[in-house]
Amino acid sequence: MRPATLLLLCAFGSSGCPSDGSEEAAGAHAENEIVPLVVLLPRDAEELDPRFVTDPYGLKLTRLLFASLVTIDPRTLEVVPDLAESIRLEGDRSYHVTLRHDLVFHDGSPLTSEDVVATFRGIVSERLGSTYARSYERIARVEALGPRHVVFELDAPHATFLTDLEVPILRVSQLHPPPDARNDKRPMLSDLRHSGATEQHADLLLMLYRDAYYNPAPSDATWLDEALVAQSGP
Repeated sequence: MRPATLLLLCAFGSSGCPSDGSEEAAGAHAENEIVPLVVLLPRDAEELDPRFVTDPYGLKLTRLLFASLVTIDPRTLEVVPDLAESIRLEGDRSYHVTLRHDLVFHDGSPLTSEDVVATFRGIVSERLGSTYARSYERIARVEALGPRHVVFELDAPHATFLTDLEVPILRVSQLHPPPDARNDKRPMLSDLRHSGATEQHADLLLMLYRDAYYNPAPSDATWLDEALVAQSGP
């Protein structure tokens, strides 16, 4: 049996230690105190990248770790704005999304329209091979119109497209480009995301890098391949 997974999430706590003994100071500290929220799962999640997750525990965790443009009310199944402040339909194919003010990721870095665009472009990219690529192939174009505005253009009307916006938004820096588009072309673990659960089940992954493939050298030059240890088991 696989061990249970213990997940710690940061949440604002309700207790604090006053510096001057007053109740007012205690209340002020309580508002700023950060304590962990503990979530216990019966087994490991198979994937935490929202673009590839399919297992139920991974789905639950990605919704705890990342926010989406909208959420779905589990009781009424209505679409509820989350990161989105408003969504406006123009015509029958163009959705204009305005983000809420001052959105940030967990580390305090700003969440902008560029993060939204990068997330959805990654999902529809054939090269990335997202699990949900076919479900979002109706998106013909997604672009940022300023830091708080995103426009989605569909190739045909789709009545339930708002529910498709319930996708956790990732930071641009988390969305690694393919090796050919990176300055450092050494392989990374994320390059294997399209290959199924390789990273979850392998005890050791060796990734080979051949510099001569990207930077051809004279025929009489010597070159050395690199073997990179990408993951090792317990």
